Amino acid sequence: MSQSKFLLPVLGAVVVAAGGVGAYFYFTNTANQTATTTAPAAKPAIASVVPKEALLLVAINTDGKAIEQLGQLTSPELKKLFDKPLNETSKDLTNQDFNFERDIQPWVGGQVVFAVLPPAKPSAQNLPRYTPVSWQKGNQWQLAQAEILPPRKVPDFFVLVIEVKDRAGATKFVETARAKAGGALKKSNYKGVEITIPEVGGDKALLTAFVNNYLVLSKKEALIQKVIDTANGSPSVADSLLTEGLEVEHPLITFYAPNVSENAEALAQLLAQNSDATPPATFVPQLKTIQNVGAVLGVDRQGVRFRSTTKRNIELISSDPKPSANKLLGLLPAQTMSALTGMDIKDQWAQIVKQAEQSPELKQTVEQMRAAARSAPLNVDLDKEVFGWMDGEYALAVVPSTEGFLAQVGVGPVLMLQTSDRPAAEALLKKLDGIAQQNLVRVSSREVGGVQVTEWADPAGQGVFLAHGWAEPDTLFVTMGPLVSAMVPKPSAPLDADAGFKALITPLAPSGRGYFYLDMTKLWSLVQKQVPPGQISPETNTIFSAIQGISASYVLPDKNTARLDLLLAFKPKGGS
Repeated sequence: MSQSKFLLPVLGAVVVAAGGVGAYFYFTNTANQTATTTAPAAKPAIASVVPKEALLLVAINTDGKAIEQLGQLTSPELKKLFDKPLNETSKDLTNQDFNFERDIQPWVGGQVVFAVLPPAKPSAQNLPRYTPVSWQKGNQWQLAQAEILPPRKVPDFFVLVIEVKDRAGATKFVETARAKAGGALKKSNYKGVEITIPEVGGDKALLTAFVNNYLVLSKKEALIQKVIDTANGSPSVADSLLTEGLEVEHPLITFYAPNVSENAEALAQLLAQNSDATPPATFVPQLKTIQNVGAVLGVDRQGVRFRSTTKRNIELISSDPKPSANKLLGLLPAQTMSALTGMDIKDQWAQIVKQAEQSPELKQTVEQMRAAARSAPLNVDLDKEVFGWMDGEYALAVVPSTEGFLAQVGVGPVLMLQTSDRPAAEALLKKLDGIAQQNLVRVSSREVGGVQVTEWADPAGQGVFLAHGWAEPDTLFVTMGPLVSAMVPKPSAPLDADAGFKALITPLAPSGRGYFYLDMTKLWSLVQKQVPPGQISPETNTIFSAIQGISASYVLPDKNTARLDLLLAFKPKGGS
């Protein structure tokens, strides 16, 4: 009988236990609870039995607290919407032979880890090889074409480790699942630990063993033996996991990619053997620029939280990071629907150019952009005349408007660029104004709120479609004509003083480089006006009406480390 009859209940135990008791509270509990303080991200204790050579880990918290917290944030209507698919998923995974509350919940502990290990030591027979070749001034790698192997299916090299709080209950569950799956079993003993091996199922058979207080499952006996060795003192992957910046009040799923640069060839092998696609020639070199990656998805008092940290072997910026003053947020109007801010496009471009020396595809893109800028009608130096003066903050925003031609779509874009070299910026603007005039665009200037604004008008008399001016002596703005009045004079109600904006931005990690902000209330209101009645389903409306917004901050603690903090915030219960 198929081993899937054993595998599905086990996987069901993992997925369903991730909600566990929390799902019960999510759908039934309406009492207010005091939120706990966010604790520093800790390395999962369960990782102490995972071998050091693990390539990827996914850790799942099964205590139910994340789902319970989500239940405290969302409306009853949203709970009902999520109720059906959750129950159906639970039923599909555990099937009718097992009951979660009776057969699984009593023995599953608080953590589960899924770890991918190297299939085998990379060799010429099973690894697409990369050889160094010359690429102009830099070193580049290419795939040895003669050694590309045809796609083939190989066994999965993984271990699934489930924390067990009731050994007797877990043993009974495994034995019952084995009996329902059918087939003969054999036992092996490795350093005092019994490993159960199905005699049917081939490479699909799932082996099991109890190691300390963990249930370990794998398709390879050698991998279970490695877990046993690790539990007995061999090096584990735990010390290699990156946890900085992953603090979340109630983590649900945490992803780790330790020692990426060291594992680059093994990751390429894994990709080549488990997909029909051959890894691109740049795959290994790109992986070798990454030291470590960590990411977490969880829930806190503000909403659903995603955080990630990446450490690189290359510099992301050319000098020590300086935090952004975020001055441009004070120049955008409070009614701004969405904004993306950052700083120093000049340095970002310089880093792209530097990385392009190691990537033929990127280098080709850079050269194509330079060539387009040098060609008519622009005839500009992309590095110096365009990006060369963009050394301050920047902001790209979407602002609502009901004026002029923007009334049809309801919004328009605003670009703001801060610079320490205004003459260089004005030289480019003068050149662009001249090109526009040569193409029959009506270019004129007028004073708006004490600011000189240059406007590009449609020659057919359809109005001003683009305008630019200086919101501050060092800050250029470019926008569509109807939005000029929203930008100058300086808004009396700026975005950074808006209560809705602060509600989404304040919970984030302080930004060192920039923010992303989306007011879902404004966006969904606009969508409802633009979409004909009846074309938005009640379910879709329930979901988007419950979301307050999305926000994110981007931080560079040092030249080699990048952190992202993203928040999906729900409206308070009863909010609109």
